[in-house]
Amino acid sequence: MEKKLLIVTIVFFFVFIAVGCAFSRRIPSGQTPVPAMASSTVTPAESYVPTMASSTVTPTESYVPSQTAIIIEPHIPPATGPCPEFKNGFVKFSPAGVSDRSVYLKIGRKRGGPTVFWWHGFGGKAENVLVGLGQEVISDIISQGGVVVSIESDPAAAGEWFLNTSDQQDDLLVADLVIACAVQEMQVDVTRIHVAGFSAGGKQAAQMAIRRSNYVASVVLYSGGLFPTQLDPYPPYGDSSNKFSSMVFWGGPSDVVIADNTQAAHDYNDFVSRNGNFVLMCNHNGGHTIPPEGPMAAWRFFQNHPWGISQEPYLIVLPPEIPSYCITNP
Repeated sequence: MEKKLLIVTIVFFFVFIAVGCAFSRRIPSGQTPVPAMASSTVTPAESYVPTMASSTVTPTESYVPSQTAIIIEPHIPPATGPCPEFKNGFVKFSPAGVSDRSVYLKIGRKRGGPTVFWWHGFGGKAENVLVGLGQEVISDIISQGGVVVSIESDPAAAGEWFLNTSDQQDDLLVADLVIACAVQEMQVDVTRIHVAGFSAGGKQAAQMAIRRSNYVASVVLYSGGLFPTQLDPYPPYGDSSNKFSSMVFWGGPSDVVIADNTQAAHDYNDFVSRNGNFVLMCNHNGGHTIPPEGPMAAWRFFQNHPWGISQEPYLIVLPPEIPSYCITNP
């Protein structure tokens, strides 16, 4: 009896070994069986992806380390009033706490392009943008799905624009509502918001570029700038970490209307350069005017200077549209 029991035990042992070997041959070499219940604890981020699959991953799916994931973008202010219909011609904007203001708009059928603000000179009208930016430039802006904005001044502003003689920001509050609505209604490109102006409007454009540096990408001034002896302290930066670029035109020693615009241009250059901003200084020596080559040069400058460029392109070479009398950070 004991002998039969021993024989059965030995037979059972060899059968067990044979079954185990057969099972082991079903597991591919180099892999480890994982219990089925373990799959419920694996999150999508932890799932294994074969190396060869990385070539099929789109840029939006690519892994970005947490320390480089923070991207500083323009800070667009919220709308403080209703957004009107965007159309060609005059449109009324009503920001909170500010009188209704007429704004002259030029738009096209497309959306998603740049926004260019124009500030007119003393005694001018919003329609002066047609000359200040030029018809060819305006056509190009709207063909890209952009918006051209020219705000009518408030008669209550002593210097055409409040910030030319005071610290009152009504004009910029109107601009804030316009850009907030342009983003909402026209899906404009928030990295391509630019500002330009002539004379009193050039000084207003300087104020906007500095005070709204939280969303302005670049600025062009014609016979504009700063007057630190009249404005103390200097205007505060909306975001001093945004090193927006500037192109400053003035007309030489005869460019004097109420104030010396040569001095205003250099005072502006000194102020923003101390913040590390790039400035292209352009003395056209033509007096108090916008030079004929100005609009196309300004448009090329805007196109080359969107929000947050990492390296200043004009330190390497100037495009042919930029006048030869322009010099970098003199």
